[in-house]
Amino acid sequence: MKLGALVQVPALAVLLFMPAYGIGQTAAPSAPAGSGTASSLSTNSTSGLTARELSSQLAQLDKQLRNKPSKEQFADLQRALPSDWLIQSPERTYSVSTQSLRRLLNPDSLDDARAYIATLRQQLDTGESEVPAAPNARAELDAILADSRFHQVRQPSAWELWRQRVNAWLARQLLKFFQSISRHPIGAKILFWAILAAAVAFLAFLAYRFLTQGDSVAGLHPEPVRTRSRSWQEWIRASRKSAASGDFREAIHCAYWAGITRLQDAGALPLDRAKTPREYLRALSAPRAPEQESNEKYKDPLAKLTQHLELAWYANRGAGSDEFTDTLQQVEALGCRLD
Repeated sequence: MKLGALVQVPALAVLLFMPAYGIGQTAAPSAPAGSGTASSLSTNSTSGLTARELSSQLAQLDKQLRNKPSKEQFADLQRALPSDWLIQSPERTYSVSTQSLRRLLNPDSLDDARAYIATLRQQLDTGESEVPAAPNARAELDAILADSRFHQVRQPSAWELWRQRVNAWLARQLLKFFQSISRHPIGAKILFWAILAAAVAFLAFLAYRFLTQGDSVAGLHPEPVRTRSRSWQEWIRASRKSAASGDFREAIHCAYWAGITRLQDAGALPLDRAKTPREYLRALSAPRAPEQESNEKYKDPLAKLTQHLELAWYANRGAGSDEFTDTLQQVEALGCRLD
């Protein structure tokens, strides 16, 4: 940390319990003689001190404050303080005002004065331990900026500069416009109410779109997909063709749809290809009108047919001629003639 922070950080550190101290470079008048510590504090600010020397003087002052001096001794310490301290560093000379410390040197603010001194000494000691800059700092900085993560670190292009100028010009024009409006109260009111009306109209339009869109969506009642791609006879022929080529998985799949199509033709299942196998099973158990034929005789064959489909098609466990033969038996039980 550089010594330049001494003129800022101490004030920030003690803002909670004291007013900020000023910074200047005005030479202090000579102070009257006092005690030993007061004599050391009355050093003319124009001579300049190093950070170490000022820290040593503050340490002596803190030592005397620990002994709880009287009001007369506090007055001597206040008179012994210069108007400011000049701190010399290799770069420049800094001025630190003593006004805040002078106000704190009284019996009622003894703890605050000691805290102020401790903070100032800490900053002085930190400034003394400044780390010198690396001799190859520029080369290291160039190597960092050459990384791909910093490829956008560059000078602004002509287009970017022009766009910034346009944005600045628009901002100036808007500022002039509003300033001119502010000089005419009636015009300002008219503009305000016009903008407010436009905003309300826009919100009302959004609300109308939202409500009408909700009504149109709610009015769309989903209907089952009523498509028939093949008859159950065509599904049976496709099933046997796949079995002849050794693809029993596809053969069982086609046989399943032959059974579903047969039940749809018989009115036992709805014409809806969007249902899952388990949904077809549940649909078969749905209540029926008294005049309709019962579906009890189809439940067991469809359950076994569904099991063959799930194992061969969805679980992909493999299928053979035995599974295919049993699948055909269940399809035949559902009403498909295989001869």
